[in-house]
Amino acid sequence: MDRRKFLKLGGTVAASGLAGACGQVAKKIIPYVVPPDDGVNPVDGWYYATTCRMCNSGCGIVVRTVEGRAKKVEGNADHPINRGGVCARGQAAVQQLYHPERIRTPLRRKPDTKGSNEFEAISWEDGIAILAEKMKKAKGKGAFVMASDSTDVTAAISSRVLGKLGSEDFVAPDFKGLKTRLDASLLLHDAPSDPYYDMAHASFVFLLGADIFENSVSPVHYSWAFGQMRRGDPTHRGVLTYAGPRMSMTAAVADRFIAAKQGTLGVLALGVAHEALNMVEKNNLLRNIPRPTMARWFKTLENYSLEMTSKRTGVAVWDIKELAHKFMTHQPGIAIPGDDVSSHSNGLESLKAVEFLNMIVREVNREKGNLKIPDLPYDDTNLAERMKKYLGVPEKAREFKTMRDVTRKAEEGKISLGMIMNSDPVHSSPRFLDVAKALVNVESVVYFGCFLNDTTRYADLILPDHHFLESWSAQLPAYPHGAPIFNTQQPVVRPMYDTMATGEALLKAAGAAGLNIKMATQEEMIEKLIVEFRAEWPEIPQTLNDAQAWEFLLPTGGWRSSLRAFEPVEAPSTDRLWDVIDHLKVEDPVFSGELKHNFYLHPYETVTIGDGSVANLTWLQEMVEPINSLSWGFWVEINTMKAMELGIKQGDILKVTSQFGSIEAPASLYPGIGPDTLAMPFGYGHVSFGKASSGRGANALALIGDQPVGKTGDLAWRGVKVKIDKTGRRKDMVREGHPKGEFEGEVFQL
Repeated sequence: MDRRKFLKLGGTVAASGLAGACGQVAKKIIPYVVPPDDGVNPVDGWYYATTCRMCNSGCGIVVRTVEGRAKKVEGNADHPINRGGVCARGQAAVQQLYHPERIRTPLRRKPDTKGSNEFEAISWEDGIAILAEKMKKAKGKGAFVMASDSTDVTAAISSRVLGKLGSEDFVAPDFKGLKTRLDASLLLHDAPSDPYYDMAHASFVFLLGADIFENSVSPVHYSWAFGQMRRGDPTHRGVLTYAGPRMSMTAAVADRFIAAKQGTLGVLALGVAHEALNMVEKNNLLRNIPRPTMARWFKTLENYSLEMTSKRTGVAVWDIKELAHKFMTHQPGIAIPGDDVSSHSNGLESLKAVEFLNMIVREVNREKGNLKIPDLPYDDTNLAERMKKYLGVPEKAREFKTMRDVTRKAEEGKISLGMIMNSDPVHSSPRFLDVAKALVNVESVVYFGCFLNDTTRYADLILPDHHFLESWSAQLPAYPHGAPIFNTQQPVVRPMYDTMATGEALLKAAGAAGLNIKMATQEEMIEKLIVEFRAEWPEIPQTLNDAQAWEFLLPTGGWRSSLRAFEPVEAPSTDRLWDVIDHLKVEDPVFSGELKHNFYLHPYETVTIGDGSVANLTWLQEMVEPINSLSWGFWVEINTMKAMELGIKQGDILKVTSQFGSIEAPASLYPGIGPDTLAMPFGYGHVSFGKASSGRGANALALIGDQPVGKTGDLAWRGVKVKIDKTGRRKDMVREGHPKGEFEGEVFQL
């Protein structure tokens, strides 16, 4: 079947559609404009373009359906974020949709059962009436929203409802160092934005503890960018080097792994910068830079010589020189900082150090004509910012300080109504916050979501949400250099249970409470976005009305500017960086712990279950962790030689103790971690999150204390030291194959 016949067929199919939350703009579901295979066969099913919501990256997906059932998720090749790729979590969306433990009807807590998931079923009429009454009582008396995402239509509606209640306490929990990155960007570039590092156009990439394939803003996007770096230019193959205290999955992909001490990657960046400047001076480069400025640079870096940097970081002098040489000879090159840079007490200074290294590299690239940093015209950048502001979500929503402040208010009894949306803060927040205790002191807690979890144990009312494959919505995801993107989300199947889109439920209750939100349905919020910005989306024919414009966007999964040029242009000026380098200094990191705590704690997210929000999916629990080959379990990684020295064997259960708490975990002997470091995955230790995850492992967040990253308000969650004790017990661990494989030679060992 050719494209014309397919489009003709696509225009007549699904006219009956799915009755979702929307009734006017979204009358019918629209098939994907070009199917991922050759032609369309009704027996093989239909393909629908929508947006993946298994995380907040905003990847475009195409879902294959057969006879009204979703069968397979694939990436949307037309989407600029994932470029046709999809991760394991995205593919597991089908299992999540048909999960037998989904909440099927509104629930109200039984008397005297707080702290458990004991509820009784009620009707939607009763549920909306109860929520409306709680809204009336909460007006002016304190309210908050905790949501898993701050970039979609539901967040926009939530923030407007919250505003009518007289509150700005909107929280999208994130303790991973967002404020630190924004503060560093504001100081260095006069722009509070999380920088994007253009890996796709680079010839040399230096990852400083950046696990971009596991937990970056979009692992799928960076996987595509890595492929472009490797084979995008047929004349050469890009080089990837990783430095950090643990060989992660990302590090294992690199051409070279360099072991470094915990919290010293900012020091390493300045050491590489110092050696790079020596090469610049020796080869008479950067002739456009005033000599007094160069003198200031050398003065700033006088304490970061090869020998001094090697002593502080544990990195060999030869490796530091080789890194500098790579930056000088493989152009363009970029350094990408990760959690090992930003999540220590010296995180802000370390981020500045990495950007200083990038500044020198950019100037050399500029002089040699190898500057390939795509930029955006100001108008496009401005459009993305205005679209984001139109959602109305407070900018501070994702800052950890906001989570801390709201939790304190709740604990002090200053919150009348708490609304939690598809989030599990009781499990996913550090234990020192004690979110569970705070929720007990909230007069009314309402939960919107698909599953019972640790947080619903403290909810008074549960209003079940559609799964994202059953729901209409829209999202404005973050994207490189602030490029504007409008993601559409359409149902691919009918809602299976008596559920309702969260935005719709909020608006119904707000209307009954007399809050005057000036919209009655979630559909209207989507329509407002289209009406507000469609004149600036030239790809949409202006002859279409607003309803037709929405349907025009559905077959491809949304709007993104096809007029945007991706050609290399002049990079931003570095003049502002010159003004701050006099204060460029990276102190040694500070760690919380006592003298007997002789191991550094290295918590991390796995590529399988991430932060634990999808830990109830058996597909992901069974999926093998790529580095240690483990599945269906929790572990603590310890250096193989260190374990032999301590008499620890694979599967021995260890008690890991910090000054903030203790947990138990079976030992996983791993040669790719330093002898002074223990690594543990996030996402485990749920109390009540379904059969697959409840009681499985322990929560590494119990070991983390309230140590800040400078004055940013962020959490130095890798600045903890621990001790271990053998319990005398063992556990058989589910492992795929032999850890050494069939290779009988020397095994990598730190």
